[in-house]
Amino acid sequence: MANEKGAKTEGDNLPKLSYDWNMLAPIQVVAQHLSQGEDGIPYAQKSLELILKDTKNNDPAINNVLKDPEVLPKIFKSYNDTYNQFRSEQTVGGFLKYHGNDLTKYLGEDSERVPEELAPFMNMKYSDLGKKIGELKYIIDGKKYGKTSDDEVKVAEEEMAKYQKVTQTLSRLEAPVLARFNVRVEEELSKDVLGALYPKPKTEEQAEAA
Repeated sequence: MANEKGAKTEGDNLPKLSYDWNMLAPIQVVAQHLSQGEDGIPYAQKSLELILKDTKNNDPAINNVLKDPEVLPKIFKSYNDTYNQFRSEQTVGGFLKYHGNDLTKYLGEDSERVPEELAPFMNMKYSDLGKKIGELKYIIDGKKYGKTSDDEVKVAEEEMAKYQKVTQTLSRLEAPVLARFNVRVEEELSKDVLGALYPKPKTEEQAEAA
């Protein structure tokens, strides 16, 4: 949706979803589990199952497919691509707005200082944030090879400190969200495993049918 001046706003070039795309943030957890090989498969399956549940995707067919280790990476890629697409367009201001309640929880009245101090970065997209840090790192590392002067490095290091403060703020706000999701995964897996170890006794009718 464009603003009054006709400039594009966050999300203009993105497809419409039936759920809040921020709910896909735990896809990062799935990526970690898949990188662990076979040991991580049960965790990746349960993580995706919970993400589908949170985004109101209750298609039994998809949930059954999650049990196939060969198809699992494909489903992960689909959701991961969607997440990255939206995340790259999200602005620092949009991120802080979404996590506004968390800021208040952690900082109380001081939470208002965060958008004030990060005002110069509020309209910067997450993807541009990463690019800028890469550019600054290139300048700083260039000193080793005589490509940049001491003055250039000094300015770059000062700028880097500002950008790192932004990224650290974002990562610290998101870390508890992912941690809570990991706890949910562990609890659901425990429920499944313990349920299999101690199944409910069969009724007479169930026993006869078996």
